[in-house]
Amino acid sequence: MRRKLQRGTVVLTLLLCLSGLFGAFPVRSSADDVSGVVTGYAYDQNHQPIRGARVILASAESPVLTRTTNPNGRFLFLAVLPGYYTAWASADGYDSPCRWFLYIFPGQTKLVRFPMSPRAMMEFCSFSDVNPIQF
Repeated sequence: MRRKLQRGTVVLTLLLCLSGLFGAFPVRSSADDVSGVVTGYAYDQNHQPIRGARVILASAESPVLTRTTNPNGRFLFLAVLPGYYTAWASADGYDSPCRWFLYIFPGQTKLVRFPMSPRAMMEFCSFSDVNPIQF
């Protein structure tokens, strides 16, 4: 009798686990539906990636987030809460005259590009989808 009870408990537990896996019960799998993603890259005037650039994502409602670009000049911010943000980048020996003003919606991915020039050759930046500030 005890053995049947243990076997029944194991079977019931397995069924409940499997039903959760296959959608019988709503299960939230990640924070993607309540947060967004900011990704992009930093590059020089020859469109070569800038490794080690510091990218900053700031908001009045959230802590300041920072990332460092990888060897391909890319960065990624995951689980960014919805709201208004300002993004900018810096790297040794380079100037980036651009700042991005973003609004992150739940489930949205924003692509941000940072053109950077050697300090002696700073140029203006422009994007068709936003109006960055020139410094």
